[in-house]
Amino acid sequence: MKYARIERERRYRLTQLPPDLPPDSPHTRIIDRYIPGTRLRLRRMENETGNVTALKLTQKYDPPTGTGLETIITNLYLNETEFQALSYLEGPTLCKRRYPYPFNGKTYAIDVFEGPLHGLILCELELDEQTAAQPIPIPPFAAREVTDDPTFTGGHLVTLKESP
Repeated sequence: MKYARIERERRYRLTQLPPDLPPDSPHTRIIDRYIPGTRLRLRRMENETGNVTALKLTQKYDPPTGTGLETIITNLYLNETEFQALSYLEGPTLCKRRYPYPFNGKTYAIDVFEGPLHGLILCELELDEQTAAQPIPIPPFAAREVTDDPTFTGGHLVTLKESP
C-alpha cells in the first residue's frame, strides 16, 4: 500500500436534505464512470457553473479483513488530455451533487443522486483512525446508517435502474 490509503467513513441514508441546506447551496457535481470488471472509476468534478475542479482515476476496494467502514483507495489526478484518453473506456455512470454540510463540529458530504437514482440522498462522514473506533450517533437529519450495507456503495448503485 505504498500509494494507497485507508479511507474510513460512515454512510447514512437521508429522506430529504436538511432544512437548512437548500438545493441551490454551493455544491460539486460529480460524474463517476465505473470501468466494468475492475475496481476503477473515472471521476469528473465540476462546480455549479460547470467548470472542472478535478479529474481523477480512482481504485477503491475493501481490505481483506475490513468492514464497510474501511476501504483502500488510491487516487491519480489527471489533466484534461489524460482524462480524455481514458474516457474512451466504456462503463456505467453515476451522477450526483455533493454538498458540504457542517454539523456538530464535523463536515458531512451529502450526495443527491441524479438520473435513474433520482430521489436517493446519501451522506458520508470521513473519519480518522481514532474517531473511527468511537461510536458515532446517527445525525438527526439522517434516516438510518448504511455503512455496512453494500447496496449503498457506488460500485453497486451504478448497476441499479432505480433508487433502492
